[in-house]
Amino acid sequence: MEPPEKAVSAEFGEHLAQVCVGCHRANFEGGPIGIGPPDWPAAGNLTRHPEGLATWSYEDFVVAMREAERPDGVALRPPMTRFQAYAAELDEVEMRAMWTYLRDVEAVPVGE
Repeated sequence: MEPPEKAVSAEFGEHLAQVCVGCHRANFEGGPIGIGPPDWPAAGNLTRHPEGLATWSYEDFVVAMREAERPDGVALRPPMTRFQAYAAELDEVEMRAMWTYLRDVEAVPVGE
C-alpha cells in the first residue's frame, strides 16, 4: 500500500502517527506501555480528552516533540525523550499533518 500524498492532512498525519501506537496504543489513549521496560512511565493521552491534548496548541505540540517538554514546563520522560531524533527529521508539513490528525482523534480517557 502506498503512503498518502505528503500534505497537511489528517490522512497523511495518521500515516506518520503510526510510529506512536507502540506506546500510546491504537486509539492514542496512552496508559501503561507493554513493549518496554517495566520502569517506563505510562504513555500520555494524545487525544482531545482533558487528560490529553485538549488544551494544547500546535506550538505546544512542536515543543513537546522537538524539545521533550510539556506546556506546563515538565520534561517528558523516556521513551519519549528518544523520540526527539524522529521529530527532528519531520518538516513543517509533516509536523502539521500529524497535529491535524491528532486533533481529529476521538477523545477517550487514559487506558488501563
